[in-house]
Amino acid sequence: MRRCGVTASRCYGVDQVPAAGIIYRLYISHFLSAWGDRMWEFAVSLLLIHIWEQSLLLPALYGATVAVANVRQAKRIALRRALPCDRCPPNLGVLCAL
Repeated sequence: MRRCGVTASRCYGVDQVPAAGIIYRLYISHFLSAWGDRMWEFAVSLLLIHIWEQSLLLPALYGATVAVANVRQAKRIALRRALPCDRCPPNLGVLCAL
């Protein structure tokens, strides 16, 4: 498998194939983590609505703050490009898919 001039063997090694149980546990871990994160966001919104019952201004400000923080952190992570597999132009995968 070749992407952006980097072979998969350079990223993982030729003989390193993950076991099926490890991949299953990884999927379960991701599901539980995402579920917990969404539950936390929902609980914070309910708490903010309970604090100020006349308006939805506090949950809206919280959501806007989280969105701005996510965009800023995503930009920093994208500019870092720490992995050799991430040294491709950002839109190369989309262009290859089209």
